[in-house]
Amino acid sequence: MRAYLSFRILLLFMVLLAGVTAAVKATSFEEATDRLLAGDIDGAVTAYESLISKGIYGSAIYANLGLAFQKRNNSAEAALNYYRALMLNPQCAEAKEGLSRLHAQTGLPELTPTWIQRLAGIVTPTFLLIAGEMLFWTGTFPQVSGFFKKKPLFNLGGCCLSLVGAAMVLVGWLSDPRVTRKHLAIVVTQTQEGEPALTQPMAAADRITFLLPGTPVTVLSARGDWSYCRLPEGDRVCWIPSSRLSFVRQKAIN
Repeated sequence: MRAYLSFRILLLFMVLLAGVTAAVKATSFEEATDRLLAGDIDGAVTAYESLISKGIYGSAIYANLGLAFQKRNNSAEAALNYYRALMLNPQCAEAKEGLSRLHAQTGLPELTPTWIQRLAGIVTPTFLLIAGEMLFWTGTFPQVSGFFKKKPLFNLGGCCLSLVGAAMVLVGWLSDPRVTRKHLAIVVTQTQEGEPALTQPMAAADRITFLLPGTPVTVLSARGDWSYCRLPEGDRVCWIPSSRLSFVRQKAIN
């Protein structure tokens, strides 16, 4: 009788443990997306954030999370997640379209991309890195062969091929958004008038302008609780409380 009770208790414990495990694994990208499509915005946000907290990342997750926040009229979090999607995949169409809609709806300023950032939107940095490495090592074989066989043309051709490969690797590394935009941050204040951009790191300083929630800025340096930032339009700079900023590049994305 005791053995039977012990068996039932053990079985019940295993069933409960399986239920807890199933609940933990229940949230998936498909489930989160189904919630978003069904109009369960709060459930979708919770599901996507649960995936991210478990170390599951992807441009599609961030793009959909940005869309969910945009449906919540939270432009700051929407912009933040769209930019995070583009940092993982510069060619993410969903994030680009989301940002375009967000800019049209809210009047947020757009970042002016450099030529190397435009390149990342055409050719992925990963492709440039892989192709460059292949060309570099392919060029070493003619060089070795030309050295032993004393054929200068082999050496010259191999050197040129390796140089082209090395240049592609360098451009691929420099075009990676995790490099070009590693200091990019988003203004996350939710006040109606926006966050004041100040001339000095003090609340009583003169105001340059007001920054809408979701405005992207480049953090140049920090002093105490303040960040010295470059505004998206032109070369204007300002001071903003660091607590009002959220970096696009997360440690977990490194």
